[in-house]
Amino acid sequence: MANGGWQKATMALATLLSGIALGWTTAISGDVEDVGDRQTVTEENMRTTHYEMQVQRKLMKRIADAVGADADDIPDVRPLREAR
Repeated sequence: MANGGWQKATMALATLLSGIALGWTTAISGDVEDVGDRQTVTEENMRTTHYEMQVQRKLMKRIADAVGADADDIPDVRPLREAR
């Protein structure tokens, strides 16, 4: 390629790659809020499920005590661990 053809091709390629990188960065940045919302909802669902499991275990133990069944094999629910 004569008369700066390589330079034009290099600039075109650099422009294309810059556009792709900018578009990707914009897409990722826009998704950060959605990811945060999904994580918050997931944590709330886990806490709700954990609470329901605790209630169910207590209820099963009360029913077992009321009917005279053995409730020793009903395991307790592990406490939730907090992230640092």
